[in-house]
Amino acid sequence: MIDHAKPNLTGHAPEEPTTLRDWIHEDARTEQEALLAKHGDKKVVSIHDGTEQAFPQTGNPWKTAYRNVMHWVILEDGSAVGWNESPRNGWSFPRTGAQTVKKRGY
Repeated sequence: MIDHAKPNLTGHAPEEPTTLRDWIHEDARTEQEALLAKHGDKKVVSIHDGTEQAFPQTGNPWKTAYRNVMHWVILEDGSAVGWNESPRNGWSFPRTGAQTVKKRGY
């Protein structure tokens, strides 16, 4: 289980082999059944600090819908999943495809 209070340094591989299911906080897993059913067993290849590297998305990443992503990961298929901590709406876990991740240079 990953200690979410102490995220790894930006762009570093996880300290131990982990999957998206392990990375998503256990309190949020029941709300994320669809995401986990499709991508939950994919391996996390790197963990990023959203305050240092904006979550890869189209448009200006600091002004778009997921500007509250404080932690995000790149999965083995090249896609990214972020932990969006919206002050108004609570947690969500947006996913962006491998092409967008590649365009942003991650």
